[in-house]
Amino acid sequence: MCKKTLLLTVVLSIVLACNSQGEVIHSTWVGGRWGLWEQASNWDPAAVPDNDDAMSFSVTVDANEDKCEIQMSEDHTVNRLDVKGRVRFTTPLVWPEPVLTLLDSNDGLSNHGFLALGPLVINLVGDVRNAPGAYLKGFLDTIEGNLLNEAAGRIDLYDHYLDVSDGNVYNHGILLCTPTGGVWAEHEFLNSGMIENYGGLCSSDGPFTNENTGVVRGQGMIHSDQHIINNGLIQSLGGDLTLHSRVDFEGPYYPNWGMVNIGTLVNSPGTTLTVMVWVPDVNNQGIIQVNADGSVVFDCNNLNNEPNGIIKLLGGTLAVTTITQKAGATLEGFGGIAGDITVEPNSPSEPNSIVRLTGPTNIVGDVSISEGATLEVSDGTTLITGHTTCNGTIHLKGGRIIPQGGLSGECNIIWEPGLYTNIADFNLDGKVALADFAYFADTWLWQTAWH
Repeated sequence: MCKKTLLLTVVLSIVLACNSQGEVIHSTWVGGRWGLWEQASNWDPAAVPDNDDAMSFSVTVDANEDKCEIQMSEDHTVNRLDVKGRVRFTTPLVWPEPVLTLLDSNDGLSNHGFLALGPLVINLVGDVRNAPGAYLKGFLDTIEGNLLNEAAGRIDLYDHYLDVSDGNVYNHGILLCTPTGGVWAEHEFLNSGMIENYGGLCSSDGPFTNENTGVVRGQGMIHSDQHIINNGLIQSLGGDLTLHSRVDFEGPYYPNWGMVNIGTLVNSPGTTLTVMVWVPDVNNQGIIQVNADGSVVFDCNNLNNEPNGIIKLLGGTLAVTTITQKAGATLEGFGGIAGDITVEPNSPSEPNSIVRLTGPTNIVGDVSISEGATLEVSDGTTLITGHTTCNGTIHLKGGRIIPQGGLSGECNIIWEPGLYTNIADFNLDGKVALADFAYFADTWLWQTAWH
């Protein structure tokens, strides 16, 4: 008998414990175009959504075809908030700013429409999800959770700087930042969509990863305390863009691994893309493209152009302390190189160790061509201001090289006419004939001072 009584007591305790968690109420906004969150008649059922021991709330605000503005002046806690249609949340002049706490671990705030927050600030505790095709903008100081922007979703941060505290930023849609707006993730920042940065700051204490489908365009700064990993496209546009991977001494310390490029780094004409890293080396396993009237700058000791890595000079300037050209890597084009170049020797697995300069190029630095490596110059003049050490090959295809700082080493120099130019074509008519000798004699023999 005692055992039966004890069993009934345990069952009753479990039932009471379950009931004490509170009833979940599905609350819907019926307050029309404008109203107060704290007014019960604005909700169906008529109760202000705010969890307590007796009940909890799952809230839906659907503006349908109209617009809806809800003012919140106090702290509230609900399980989740789903927003549809054109909805704005505002706050009066109160301090401290109200906090909306969302308990659902998956979709605390789920926006399916056009959601505006502000003009004053609301802080959110919980995850925020911007659904496909949804639009989110406005004043948010902090999110204590994750920020997820789905594919085809759009988040505009042009009015305020958003701290994603104790959470991650996952952008699969469009994220826009301006000089007065940006976003920081305390943990990871992952982009597989589009970041349009117009002078703002996108940053993270953890790694910043731009995925294969990710695009970062604009000006301003991308920062990570740990690591910047580019698998997609990062492009300076409309101004200068800085990729900054250095430890923030004002925050917690994290190991820093600098930056690796597996995708494409490119400056738009007239702009500069700058890479600033904590560690001495940057490894390029993708594409670096340097366009005219601009530059790509690496603030590090060494840029390793790894096998299958590609550097394209299209009239701009590539600036770095030292470029180490690995066997199997590509460095080609014309323009400017500010820094030393080391062309490493061939290897059994990578037989090609070559730098191809295909037009007028200035190298402000030293050049070292290892045994088995080649510097190929065609259709223009390459001026090297530093010392040239060549134990490999200099191959001139209708071009010429001026080793202004001197030339040393056991160098194999090969000359042949180029496809488009020939240095014996003195009158530049596209042919090499006796007329070129007459032009040479008239210009360089009869008009010289010693004649």
